[in-house]
Amino acid sequence: MKEGYGRAQELTTLQPWVVDEPCRLITIVGMGGIGKTALSIRLAEQVQEAFQFVIWRSLRKAISVME
Repeated sequence: MKEGYGRAQELTTLQPWVVDEPCRLITIVGMGGIGKTALSIRLAEQVQEAFQFVIWRSLRKAISVME
């Protein structure tokens, strides 16, 4: 991810939540097309060394929590 997209600050915030703090779930929400998937992929790449396994699961076809 290039610095020009302005996600360095978000990655700096999210990485300690995943690696250092007891945060078991992080939800990245926003309008379509703003880079949520790209941000989450970059975050997973950055933190993968801190874990024995990284499991990636798409929730695209999951049941809505609003149902």
